[in-house]
Amino acid sequence: MLNIKYDIVGSFLRPAAIKEARAKYNSGEITLTDLRKVENEEITRLVDTEVAHGLQIVTNGEFRRRWWHLDWLKEFEGFTTKHLDKERNGVVNHIELGYITGKISYDPNRVHPEVEAYDFLKARAARYPGVIAKKCISGPNMILVDNYLQMGIKEVPYYESDVEYDDERSGSFEPWAILKGTGTTFVAGLISTKNSKLEDYDEIRRRYLEAKAVVGDNIALSPQCGFASVEEGNCIDEETQWKKIDLLVSCRDFL
Repeated sequence: MLNIKYDIVGSFLRPAAIKEARAKYNSGEITLTDLRKVENEEITRLVDTEVAHGLQIVTNGEFRRRWWHLDWLKEFEGFTTKHLDKERNGVVNHIELGYITGKISYDPNRVHPEVEAYDFLKARAARYPGVIAKKCISGPNMILVDNYLQMGIKEVPYYESDVEYDDERSGSFEPWAILKGTGTTFVAGLISTKNSKLEDYDEIRRRYLEAKAVVGDNIALSPQCGFASVEEGNCIDEETQWKKIDLLVSCRDFL
C-alpha cells in the first residue's frame, strides 16, 4: 500500500493539439500513427508539467481516451460499445454506450492500447526519480462493490475510499466514521474540478481536519474527480486547473 497524503484522480483538460488531431483522425485526414505522435508529445509535456507543479504521482491525463471508463473496458473480451448521435437543442451529442456481449475475459495475445499507454507513461515518469506513474481504471467490479455496500461500507474489500465533498450538498463526514480503525484510507475530494472558483486554503484545512476527526489518521486529500472525465472536459480553463493543483500541493503543510 502506498502512503499517499495527496493525489489526483487522473484526467486533465485535453490540449487543443489533442482535440484537433482526434478530429482529423475521426475524419480520415490523418492516420492512427499520426494521432499517437501528437498524443505522445502532449503526454510528455503533461508529465513535465505535473512534476513541475509538485505532483509525486502522475498520469497521462487520459489524453488517449474518449471516455474515462469505456476505452479501457473495451480491452476485455465480452464487452463492447455502441455509438449514437443524439441531437438536442441544435447540438449533436456523440454518445457511446457500453454493454456485455459474453463472458468477460482477457486475451493476452492481442494488442492492448491501454497497456501500451501505461508503458509509455511509466517511461516518461521514470525520468524523474521518486515519481510514480498511475493508471486510473474502472471495471465490471462495480457490481461487486454495489453488493458489498448493501452489506455495509466496512465490508468493502478495498483499501481506499475516494469521496467527493466539494459542496454543502455532499453533507457531513459522520457516515464515514465506520472506516475509523479499519486501515482503509479516506480520500476527501474537497477541491472541485467542475467549479471555476478557487477554493480557500484555510477552508480546505478546516474541512480536512473536520473529516480527520471523524475517520482517523488514514486520510488523504484530492480534487473531487478528474478535470475531463470525457474528452470535452469540464467548464474551467487550464490556468484554473493548475491553480487548483497548486492549491492541493500547498496543503502538504497540514496533511
